[in-house]
Amino acid sequence: SGSLLNYNGTPSRLSATSLRIAGSGVVAPPAAALGGELTLSASSIDVGDAGIRGYAQTNINTTDLRLSGGFDVDGKLVISAGQIFPFTQTAATISASQSITILANGEAPALPFSAGGTLTLSAPIIDQRGTLRAPFGQIVLNATDALTLGEGSITSVSGAGLTMLYGTIADLTLWYGNDLTAPLTAPPEKRITLKAPQIDARS
Repeated sequence: SGSLLNYNGTPSRLSATSLRIAGSGVVAPPAAALGGELTLSASSIDVGDAGIRGYAQTNINTTDLRLSGGFDVDGKLVISAGQIFPFTQTAATISASQSITILANGEAPALPFSAGGTLTLSAPIIDQRGTLRAPFGQIVLNATDALTLGEGSITSVSGAGLTMLYGTIADLTLWYGNDLTAPLTAPPEKRITLKAPQIDARS
């Protein structure tokens, strides 16, 4: 599976130039008890269909956090990143059992080379103080208790200034994305959705 497991409650740290955490789509179930902290540090981190189990808090420090699938974390998740975004035409989800905090890590980089993806954050408490991007795509922030958009934070689906290839054309007539059985009839929809019983928007 694509899971990092903590069995004894001790702190752990993993640092590298780049990190990739991914699995086959099977993620270990949530741990019965939580303890210790996990810290992941790298210039770029790619995550897809992965889970982190057993840690009370997970800290991620990076310039680019790139997602190609689901990322499910026990406890609290704190991400300090230049920007967080999904790959092109990818539905990516970050979820945590207690809270998600997004912090800035220096100046936000240039727009990522990505289009038409969906980025969803889901947790009881979401504190967004960094940069979330899904150019020409969708962002969903789903907090069951409280959602904060901090001053200076960026939650953006803009693709202004970004030029890139998107999809393929067959027989010079039909335009396709990832699904070659369903031709595209329009560019992807841009949308930001905020879901929470309490929303504090300061940005």
